[in-house]
Amino acid sequence: MGQPKPVLGYPSQTAAILAMQEAGLDNDEIGARIGISVKMVTSLAHSGQKGQKRMRRPFDNLNTQEFTLPLDIVHGLRPHAAKRDVTVNELVRRICDAVIEDMIVDAVLDDLPEAAE
Repeated sequence: MGQPKPVLGYPSQTAAILAMQEAGLDNDEIGARIGISVKMVTSLAHSGQKGQKRMRRPFDNLNTQEFTLPLDIVHGLRPHAAKRDVTVNELVRRICDAVIEDMIVDAVLDDLPEAAE
C-alpha cells in the first residue's frame, strides 16, 4: 500500500471521500472533484468505512442524542477534522468534550450580558 495522497486539504483521498460523503455528495461528484473514477471512490470509501468501524469509541454503545448541523458549519469543520484524520462528527464530539471538561462554555460563546456591578 502506498503513502496517502493529500487532496483538497485532506490528508488522503480516503479522508476526502468520507468527508464529502458525510456532507451528502454523491460518488460521481466526489470522483469529479478528486479526479478519480467512481469505481475508485467506491473502493476507497468502502476501505475507509471498514477502518472507521474498527476505531469505535467506547461510548458509541451508550444512549446518545443526535444533532444536525448546517452544511456551512460542517464545511468549516472539515479541514480541522482532516488534520486529525477523524470525521466531522468525531471532531464535534471532541470539541464538546473539551469545552465541557474545561468548563469554558461561557468563555467560548461570550454571549451573556455582563453582570451588573
